[in-house]
Amino acid sequence: MAGTMQIADMTIVNAQPAQGASLGGTYEIMKPLGKGAMGCVFKARHRLMNRMVAVKFLPEDLSSDLLAIKRLEREAETLARLDHPNIVSTYDFRCNGSGAPYLVLEYVEGRTLAEILAEEGCLPASRAIGIFKQIASAMEYAHQQGVVHRDLKPQNIMISAEDEVKILDFGIAALKNHVQKLTAEGEICGTPHYLSPEQCTREMADNRTDVYCLGVLMFKVLTGKVPLVGKSFYETMNRRMTEDAPRFRRVAPDSNVPEALEAIVLECVKRNHMERYQSMQSLFDDLDRCCLSGGLDNGAKPRVKLPKGAAVKGRNGSSVVLALVSVVALVLCILAIMCRI
Repeated sequence: MAGTMQIADMTIVNAQPAQGASLGGTYEIMKPLGKGAMGCVFKARHRLMNRMVAVKFLPEDLSSDLLAIKRLEREAETLARLDHPNIVSTYDFRCNGSGAPYLVLEYVEGRTLAEILAEEGCLPASRAIGIFKQIASAMEYAHQQGVVHRDLKPQNIMISAEDEVKILDFGIAALKNHVQKLTAEGEICGTPHYLSPEQCTREMADNRTDVYCLGVLMFKVLTGKVPLVGKSFYETMNRRMTEDAPRFRRVAPDSNVPEALEAIVLECVKRNHMERYQSMQSLFDDLDRCCLSGGLDNGAKPRVKLPKGAAVKGRNGSSVVLALVSVVALVLCILAIMCRI
């Protein structure tokens, strides 16, 4: 990567390149690849090296938005920290002739996980576990570099023909110990269906936030459903903050996912972040031990067990209630004694 450029104060004239356009005489735009709320991606060719790359621009409606520009700059800075086989590589960060910033990324052949699910439906556990392990491995590495993705979802996971994973779009990633915050007041960062409870309440995101988002992704891959979705954005947020995820067969009656794998997924989507896996490494380790048939490799057991009942209860939910009842009873007893005295 050429280095981070300070471009946030520039005036942008036109953010979108035309097909066949040249970027600084170095890259030739080939065709559009996709468009999202925070970026438009084009396939391009490095003229001298004859290498295919992906070029990310801001959408036209955000081309003069200083916060969006700073976020693209932050994404370049974030990706410059990361060098992992399951995270998309970054090559360059520049501005075109109109002053529009663009990010040059590794071009990845394949389909997004969202496209695979739309075309093939739920994935069998034997295939899904391999994908989950690659994501967990990559995110453990990212967390060690101080990067929290905050938006893990099927649309941001590219899968090659050989089922090799590349994690995309670090546009709203959080960097630990970074002075400048790029979240506007009152803004919720993330995709509604994949938000963690702490994102819903605008609390500080950390590694366990990504664990939750990955848990929702795994739930979707294995059952075809996203857990705890309401009829509106706000109802979804409320359910995330107040309800526990259901057992797989509550949403997918024909599910034949091994119980050991289901238990791992439900451990990821605990409402209380203290009750989830505390690191991607511990999640990876349990996935690694989880046998494809639902048994366990070499007699090793994941540290989590499938909860009984129709829905997962918080590990300390009932004990907290009992503790509160006990405290209230104790206070009443003390008051009664004092009154007698």
